[in-house]
Amino acid sequence: METASPDTTAKPLVCVILGQTASGKSTLCHNIAKRIDSEIISMDALKVYRGMDIGTAKASPADQQAVPHHLLDLAAPSESFNVARYLDDLEGVIRDVLNRGHLPLIDCGTPLYLKTFLSGMLESPEPDEELRAELETMSSTALHRRLATLDPEAAATLHANDRKRVIRAVQYAMQTGKPISAERTQFETRRTDYRFVLTGPLWDEAILRARIEQRVERMMTAGLIDEVVRIHNGEGFSKTAREAIGYRQLLEHLEGAYSLEEAVEKIKRRTWQLARKQMVWFKRYRDVKWLQVKSDEELMRAAIFLAGELAGEVRASMKGAPPEPRREPRLDGLYHKSR
Repeated sequence: METASPDTTAKPLVCVILGQTASGKSTLCHNIAKRIDSEIISMDALKVYRGMDIGTAKASPADQQAVPHHLLDLAAPSESFNVARYLDDLEGVIRDVLNRGHLPLIDCGTPLYLKTFLSGMLESPEPDEELRAELETMSSTALHRRLATLDPEAAATLHANDRKRVIRAVQYAMQTGKPISAERTQFETRRTDYRFVLTGPLWDEAILRARIEQRVERMMTAGLIDEVVRIHNGEGFSKTAREAIGYRQLLEHLEGAYSLEEAVEKIKRRTWQLARKQMVWFKRYRDVKWLQVKSDEELMRAAIFLAGELAGEVRASMKGAPPEPRREPRLDGLYHKSR
């Protein structure tokens, strides 16, 4: 990462639209991109998989044709995919978008990807496969209890059912002798080669939960189970892809673990848990300008507002460019301080 010049307005601008699942952040991105010269860059750990379209709420072919989208469909569901591979692609895409004179508009639903993009990756020791195999045999409760002993701060932020991250935190502490929570000062540092605007829609929890349940029902109606069957009977799912919410529950249903109705309820419940966990991560960024919305109409107003704001920010990032008159009225009270 390069160190930028002291003149912050001369740095290229990158806008990150972040938010919880089902919050409408992708809709916000699309409606902004239709109003200003910008291109949407997906920052989602699951939308990278080809064919996993319905369950990831991937932009439709029509939306992708209307507005340039990047970093979708990078891998087959049978492939493993990680943040390092994503970041390698992301850096080149951002440069290309800027070179075309457009604003990179990042549609972010994966907090880990955002953290590593802004602050770099945590240096981890070489994986000890024997230790990991031993940890995998432990129950979720026992693992979380072990983590609470090794790293109480990490244990307080991770649910016992989040086995992947609990195992990683336990393994890190056992291999390095240091708690992984002590390494999280990364959130306090940020790369300096770009000027960032972080914003996104913020909903009342009751409204968001209702939106999540409605979206799951729409996915089922759109043929999510057929999508799962097609991939399962074709190339199959990698371990990472199989764990995706919606896909895992329907695969378990197809394997006879529970009824379709139970699977749908599990999807709704796990999606709500994900949304709450996403906000825990996003709240660590104190400079996020949250946009308080209560309806789809207000989400559209937010897009109009942001398009006007960002048009001015883009001009400010161009050396010698005079400020452009505001074309849309300022919507006082739309911004909401971080919770």
